[in-house]
Amino acid sequence: GSVARRAGAANAANAANAANAANDTNSGKTVATPERPAEFRWLRALGAQVSLGTGLAFKHKYADDGGVCLAYFGDGAANQGQVYEAFNMASLWKLPIIFVIENNQYAMGTSVNRSSSEDQLYKRGESFQIPGLQVDGMDVLAVRAAAEVAMAWTQAGKGPIILELKTYRY
Repeated sequence: GSVARRAGAANAANAANAANAANDTNSGKTVATPERPAEFRWLRALGAQVSLGTGLAFKHKYADDGGVCLAYFGDGAANQGQVYEAFNMASLWKLPIIFVIENNQYAMGTSVNRSSSEDQLYKRGESFQIPGLQVDGMDVLAVRAAAEVAMAWTQAGKGPIILELKTYRY
């Protein structure tokens, strides 16, 4: 009786914590929920998560657990140095990571084509031999299809890939 109640309470608390963490997109934590199983974890913060996500991808490769990390960052963060360090490491070690660039075309307020010499951000991985796909970020079906291609690429052991989701800040 009491053991079952304690186990039920613990499961409910774990579910509540997972639900809260799943809704906290800036927690910097990896989150596994029933809707988002452990093999499909995500990580999001403001720019710094690219390096952390690369470390998580290294863990997945080292543990050979089949996991793939999705590291989301914006067009403004795409100009930061740690992004290229992460690209280099991910490519060298063929890490299972999908770098997702949410390109709303204005970063913190400056147009991407005024702040970046290469405004086609999906091409940023070329010097690291990381392929990229540019997707209409306003089309949920196109994003899903591109994510499936990217997942297949990384799960096949081919290393990282970049998805640039072109969207617009209204």
